[in-house]
Amino acid sequence: MATTVPVAPATARPADPPAGPPGDAPADPLAAAPATAAPALTARDVAASWGEWATAADLADEVALALRLLATRPGPAPADDRAADQAAQEAARLHLLAHEPATGLAVLDALARARPAVPSPAAPTAPAEGPRAALVAALRAAADPGPVGEQAYRWLLAGLRNGDWSASWHSAYLVGAAADQRGDLPTADEMWTRAASVHGIRTRPVVQRAAVARLARRDRTDAADSAAAAAEAAALLTGLPGGAAADVPAVAATAAALAARGDGHGAALLLAALHPEVPPGTAAGALPAGARATRAELAALDRLDAEATGAPVPAAAAAAGLGALLPLAAGAEGLPVLLAAALAAAAGAAGSLRLARQRRRNARAAARRGALRDQRRQLDRCVCYEAPVVTGAHVRTVLEHHLLPVDVPADVAADLPADLPVDPPAAGGRLAWCPRTGFLWLHRAQSTAGQALLLRGRPVAARDGEGARTPSSVPTGFYL
Repeated sequence: MATTVPVAPATARPADPPAGPPGDAPADPLAAAPATAAPALTARDVAASWGEWATAADLADEVALALRLLATRPGPAPADDRAADQAAQEAARLHLLAHEPATGLAVLDALARARPAVPSPAAPTAPAEGPRAALVAALRAAADPGPVGEQAYRWLLAGLRNGDWSASWHSAYLVGAAADQRGDLPTADEMWTRAASVHGIRTRPVVQRAAVARLARRDRTDAADSAAAAAEAAALLTGLPGGAAADVPAVAATAAALAARGDGHGAALLLAALHPEVPPGTAAGALPAGARATRAELAALDRLDAEATGAPVPAAAAAAGLGALLPLAAGAEGLPVLLAAALAAAAGAAGSLRLARQRRRNARAAARRGALRDQRRQLDRCVCYEAPVVTGAHVRTVLEHHLLPVDVPADVAADLPADLPVDPPAAGGRLAWCPRTGFLWLHRAQSTAGQALLLRGRPVAARDGEGARTPSSVPTGFYL
């Protein structure tokens, strides 16, 4: 019943535009013949990609993995105070999103103590007019339920109206996270809706949260409005890589979030809107007992579905059948004939409705399969310049049709941090290498958020005789 939404190879937040190829690079960055085997890695190769993997995880809103990568990043801390402060702000923002605001404040405070030139994260005393002030206000608001946190929250919201950071996606994240942790759900709903609708962000956490927000805004006394809200929320989830059917955990998590807000009926309505792409039983565990959509809401969903597919709903079948039989009721049989006519008409209408509904579902499923085939064909080519991160159902396609697996030798692993976020292949993790561009990708079969991930690192040059291109002829990617 949900409207089909085109699926991009990656669902990350907007990143910086790709750098153009250097002057000595070929006009077509994919013109060089690909290598046939991955190069032997060194510890320096892996360490060079660490920061890029952390950035890619951040772009995908994989907060736990991004924090883990930042915490284990090889090499010394930035020597420049401004660079060190920027790194600390990124870590603090991730801690805020992970519902660890006190830890985020501790990160900023530790840096300020170690480097006097860096400002301390003191409680705000004026509207948050810049990005750093907004971050500190959001952290204070989320960490302190008392008067200090309340005042910080007011300054944060005041900055949202007038600050020079208010138009960026950062504002939706900072205010949305702080509002969620303070229990200000209407403000949080508005911010996560803005992240999805205004900034076009389609990461899994944002999609789930925006779907919850859409259903929360419905008019619960109006079946048509409730159905429209459910259809829009379902469309958001259907837009995840591979569709909602390929990401049932995201559907279940969204339904559970609605139920946790006391809206078990909204959760049931969402699953009804996603049927049959997501069979009700697959996420039924997220529903409270007895939660179900009403008949009026299901009928409204059918009408929306018919409008989307161009197939009419045979709503007039019952009236037409009953109208044809009503004259018989004037005979000797009277009321029994009228009742029989009504039952026959209702049975015919129900059969027609089921048949029409099944035809629409079959047409929608066929269109969805065709769209997925087109997406997979697109992913068969090199995506290294287009996507710093690939998520969900598309990961397997890229791994199988485009990238080459590469092992981390034991002696190399010994030179890397003990918390190397690369599981052995048996555990579903590995590194992969692009034979055309040389980019080194980090694969996670299942992140802490429950989805498969490919995170793009830096290019790795082929060794002598291995036949791949060198990093000097490869653009740096989508972000700095």
